[in-house]
Amino acid sequence: MSIIKKIYEEAIIEGNGITIDGKYFSAVKGKHSIWVPGPELKIPWSYNGKITPFRDWQKGEYAKEITERTFNSENRYWDKESLQSIMNEYYIFKMMADLLIGPPIKGMFYIKNITSDFIPGTLTNDSKGVYGYYIKNAYSIKDSGHFTFDEPANSYGYYIDQPIPDRFTKHVEPLLEISDGAKGDMLKEDNVINGYLIDIRRSLFDCMTLKDLDKDAWKEISHREDAEGIKKKIEKLKLKEI
Repeated sequence: MSIIKKIYEEAIIEGNGITIDGKYFSAVKGKHSIWVPGPELKIPWSYNGKITPFRDWQKGEYAKEITERTFNSENRYWDKESLQSIMNEYYIFKMMADLLIGPPIKGMFYIKNITSDFIPGTLTNDSKGVYGYYIKNAYSIKDSGHFTFDEPANSYGYYIDQPIPDRFTKHVEPLLEISDGAKGDMLKEDNVINGYLIDIRRSLFDCMTLKDLDKDAWKEISHREDAEGIKKKIEKLKLKEI
């Protein structure tokens, strides 16, 4: 059963904004995701149906494939591991929200077609679309969360030599596989807003992961147009041409 709350037809990401089904919003382009404060939605970035950084992908191992538009060409639809990774991120945030160490999370969405300036110097269309989730803007939450530190961050923007908050280490960490790098990211000042941890993704392959995540969790969001729906769209286009 799908947990997608809404399906959008198209979005265009260009410059500092995103237009979703004709409505424009300002957007924040992070390394691994796009944050849209207006409708409070987050897009873990993907291209052609597979997770990849939005920024600095030119430095990664898939730079040649992305540039030549062959990235994930082996899959007709979405890469299952990428869908699984998005579900993992969603469920971890949901757990943290219940503990008041992550912002409230409010379901998922799918954008069928997305055009973006992901590849510099051009606009690239991706007909496999993107998935994401609705999550509250931590700045706008009245009551502060409990992902807090006793001392301010150092001049480099890290809470160095300070313990990760108990609510995470006691109730969340035992349920995860987590690298030292992912733990280190939780100490970044930019990742903690108003007492809430707002970012947990490092890459497709280095992201804190639920130990007991169902191996078929990806099916909860995998979306494909049904055959009858496609036929009806084709018939409508034919009628317009007459």
